[in-house]
Parts: sequence; C-alpha cells; structure tokens
Amino acid sequence: MVVALAAPVQGQNDPLRNLSERAKGVFVAMVGEAQQRGANPMDVNDLIVALVVEDQDPDAPILFHQAPLGTVFSEGEGRTSPREHKAFLSPKVAVEVLVKLNGILLRSNSLPHNTKMQISPSLERVLNAAQQLPAQQGQVQPLHLLAAALQEPCEGTKFLQAAGIIEEQVLQAIRAEQ
Repeated sequence: MVVALAAPVQGQNDPLRNLSERAKGVFVAMVGEAQQRGANPMDVNDLIVALVVEDQDPDAPILFHQAPLGTVFSEGEGRTSPREHKAFLSPKVAVEVLVKLNGILLRSNSLPHNTKMQISPSLERVLNAAQQLPAQQGQVQPLHLLAAALQEPCEGTKFLQAAGIIEEQVLQAIRAEQ
C-alpha cells in the first residue's frame, strides 16, 4: 500500500511520525476503507470513520460493505481483543455517527490496493495537529487524532459535535490517561 501526502514530507515534518500501534491501525483502516469506496484523496471524514470503529473495538475491521450499520456494535459486545480497551464514545453515538457518515460519503469503484492514495490538505493538518498534543510516551494515540480532527470543519466533526463530543472532552480524556 502506497500513501502519498499532499505535500512532500521529510524528517520532523512527517505527519505520520510517532504514531502508536493503535493510531497506525486507524491509519491503515482509513486507507483500506477509502480505497474500498473509491475515495482519493482521503479526508477527515475517512479518518473519523476509522477512529469511531477503532474506538468501539480496536481489532474490528471496517465493515460498511459487509454488515448493516447498527448491527456492528451493541452494548457490551464486539470486543474480540483480550487487551483492555475502554471506548471513549458510547455505542449509540458511534453507530449514529457511522450511519450519518455512511449516508453522505461518496462511493465509486474500489481502487486497487497498489493505488497511490492522496491525503487532503485538511487531513494533513489534522495529522500535524495531533503531533503537537502532549502524548504519553511520545506517541500519538487515536484520541490525539480525534481531538485534532474536531478542529477541522467537516461533516464528521459536525455529527460528533451534535452528539455532544467536543475537543475539550477529548483533551480531558487524554490528560486523564497520562
């Protein structure tokens, strides 16, 4: 899988530096989902889809095409990982946001896996902003990506904000983990 950023990246300006294993998983899931629905460039809405799914179950694949939304998560179910993981979003909010995003994200033919995926300028801003947040062990976690994403105006952030999820809440959760 090849990912090309909107602007050349070198050294310390690399927006993908310092990603934790979970954050890398979010990024990989985002790329896979965007390829599947034919989205190039990827944008913040693609990141939000991957973040919501990872939040509910870090080991869950993104299954818009394989399972009807609303059946993916239910209270207390869906955890296949032996790792301890406490979801930030409630299952209700997660399903609500995913259903709304699923309704607006454009779909076309799937892109081949070797497609050079582009990142929109807004997504690159989010990745860079996440690097600026204080990180436990110096690594960017999914909550850092979510906090940074909430700074960008897009449909996904509007849906999250309408559900009561704001940047300050996410930042408080980050501070609580440290």
